[in-house]
Formats: sequence, C-alpha cells, structure tokens
Amino acid sequence: MLQAPHGECRDTSTSPTHRAFAHETIDNAINANEKRLSTWGYLRKDIIALNRTADKFYEKHEDEIRTHENALRDLKDYKRPLFTVKEIDEEIAKGKNANVQNAKYYRTAKAEHTRFTTVHRKLYAVNSEHKPKAPQRQKQRSQDKER
Repeated sequence: MLQAPHGECRDTSTSPTHRAFAHETIDNAINANEKRLSTWGYLRKDIIALNRTADKFYEKHEDEIRTHENALRDLKDYKRPLFTVKEIDEEIAKGKNANVQNAKYYRTAKAEHTRFTTVHRKLYAVNSEHKPKAPQRQKQRSQDKER
C-alpha cells in the first residue's frame, strides 16, 4: 500500500485475492484488539471491585491480621529453623503422657496421705483418751501476789 499525500491509504494491488487477504488480516487484528480491550475492561472491573472490598475485608479481619502480625513479630526471637508441626505435636504428646503418669502418682500419694491422716487422727484420739490428766494446781494465795 502506498501513502497518499493527504494521509489516505491507496491499495496498489489489483489482485482480488490480495485485497481479501488484507481485509481478513485487518479484521483479525481488529477482533484481537477488541478481545484485548475486553480483557482490560474485565481487569479494570476486577481492580475496582478489589479496591472496594479490600477496605471491608481489612476491617472484617483486622483482629486476625493483627494476631498474625504479632505472631510473626514474636517468632523473630526464636532460633531458626522453627519447630515443625510434627515436633510440636510430639512435645504435646509427651506432656500429656507425663500428665497421665503424674496424675496416677498424685492419686496414689493422695490416697496414702489420706490414710496417714486417718491413722494420725486415731492415734491422737487414743493418746488423748489414755493420757493421765495433769494434776490441778491449787490457786496461790494473795501472799504470793504481793511479792
């Protein structure tokens, strides 16, 4: 194609096949451009929707976001690499097992303590019943008070 002096395009090809091919190529380019523009339009709509909902989302989940940020800040103090979930679960299981063992020991010790307390009370009662009474002292007379 040649450029006319006034900016118009003039087709110098006289072949009808060449003209049809040129029209199809231009038509394909226009269709591709329209698809690209529609994609940009969808992207624009999505960005607008995201901007509208981002503030609402942040307000709705603000506590969770702050909790997550605090956890990240707190984890900075721990040595790396951090524990895995499996390791933490194993430590929890060990702690629970220790609690079960300690609970058994506690129940045994408590029963023994109760038994010793009962024996102590009974022995004290027996001792109190059979203990001779202390002799009562006579009241001293007023002469002792004057001294």
